Amino acid sequence: MRSRRATGFARQANLALGFSWLKLGRAADAEQVLQRVRLAGPQSNKALLGLGWAQSSEGKYSAALAPWLELKQRDLLDAAVQEAYLAIPFAYAQLKSDGQAAQYYNFAIDSFQQESARIDQSIIAVRSARSLRRC
Repeated sequence: MRSRRATGFARQANLALGFSWLKLGRAADAEQVLQRVRLAGPQSNKALLGLGWAQSSEGKYSAALAPWLELKQRDLLDAAVQEAYLAIPFAYAQLKSDGQAAQYYNFAIDSFQQESARIDQSIIAVRSARSLRRC
């Protein structure tokens, strides 16, 4: 039985190998190894994003939507999730579903604007707390 540490290294290796295959234009190989990464875990978001790009590069846009739509349900602060917000409308555009593409582009814009406002509010709160401590 492999230890948890060895299993974690295997998942990291699958993730790295998957993205290497993608860079080399070997999408089918990338898809195969990226599917080995657990759906819930520290590498899952990146693996789902890569899996979608592997499928997309093979022209399987409907299949690519499955991992990307899963990412849409996750924490927007994760870079892979943010990229999926833009990959989803891209896939719909490739499928000639312009209405859904526009809907998801607008959703991405709204989500990014809301997150930007939250970040701005946090910055103001931190600066305010600092100025209070100086008094």
